[in-house]
Amino acid sequence: MLPQAFGAGEDSNEVDTMTKAARKKPISVEEATKLIASTFALTDASRLPKHARLYDAIASNIDAGRLLPGQKLPGERELCPATGVSLGTVQKGLGKLVTDGRIQREHGRGTFVRAGLLPMTDMWHYRFRHPETGLLLPVFAHLTERVQVVGDPTVREALGDDKTGYVRVCRIINIDDRFRCWSEMHLPHGRFGALLTMPRSAIESINLKNLLAKEFSAPTLAIAQTVLLGTFSREVAQQVGVRQNSPAMQLQIVGTSTAGMPITFQRIHVPASGCEMEIGGEASTTAMSSAAA
Repeated sequence: MLPQAFGAGEDSNEVDTMTKAARKKPISVEEATKLIASTFALTDASRLPKHARLYDAIASNIDAGRLLPGQKLPGERELCPATGVSLGTVQKGLGKLVTDGRIQREHGRGTFVRAGLLPMTDMWHYRFRHPETGLLLPVFAHLTERVQVVGDPTVREALGDDKTGYVRVCRIINIDDRFRCWSEMHLPHGRFGALLTMPRSAIESINLKNLLAKEFSAPTLAIAQTVLLGTFSREVAQQVGVRQNSPAMQLQIVGTSTAGMPITFQRIHVPASGCEMEIGGEASTTAMSSAAA
C-alpha cells in the first residue's frame, strides 16, 4: 500500500494499471522490474535512505497484491539500472527483505515473493485469560492524552532522533472491568504527526498498530520487548487505580516496520491480577502471570 502522499501524479497511473493485471496472476520479470522502478520513483521526495525506499517499493507492492506469492523478482543487476542506485544499495534492500521473510532466494532459480506472508498487523499486547476458564478477556481502551513531546533519552534511543519530537499517546486499558493497565506509546512526530489531529474515535478503542498500517502504510513487522519488574509510580498508580509502590510489571516494546525502521516505543504498566497474560498476542505464544510482578 503506497503512502497517500505518493498516490497521485502521472507515474501512479502506471502503477494502478499494473495492479489490475498483477492481482490475477504473476507478471513477467520485466513488468515487475518496471513496477518496482515506478514505485521507487514515487518516493523520491521522502527522507528515507535509498535502500529503505527500495525495500518499501517492493514490500508495498507485495502488500497491495501487485506482486503475488511466488512472483519471480528482478535480480540485483536488473534493479540497479532500473532504479539508478548502486549494487550495494540494492543488495542491502533485498537483504533486509530476505531477513524479514518477505522474499526468498533459491539457488540457481532467482528471487521470489515468499508464499504465505502475513504482516504482523494484528498484534495485541493486552491478551489476558480468565483465571478459571482460560478464555480471553475483553479489552477496552480509553484515550487520556495525545501530545507532542521532546522525548526522554530512552525514547530517543529506541526511535532515533526526530527534529520535530515525538507523538505520545496514553490510554487506560480496561481488562473486563477486573483491572486496568496503563499504555504510553511514542512515535516519531515527523512521520506520524497527523495522529494529533485525527478524531478521538479513530484511535481510542482500536489496536494502534492496525491504524498505523492502514493510514500511514507503516505495518509493524517485528517487535523487540523487555520486561521490567518494579512498583507503580504515584502518577501511573492514580491512572490505574492501585496504590503507589504496589507491584508492577512494565513491558517495553519497540515495533519496527519496513527496512527494519523503528516506528513505535511503548511502555505498558500491568498490575498484579492473577490473570495469565500472553506476551505479544498472536505473534507469540509465550505467557506469564502478571501476579509475578
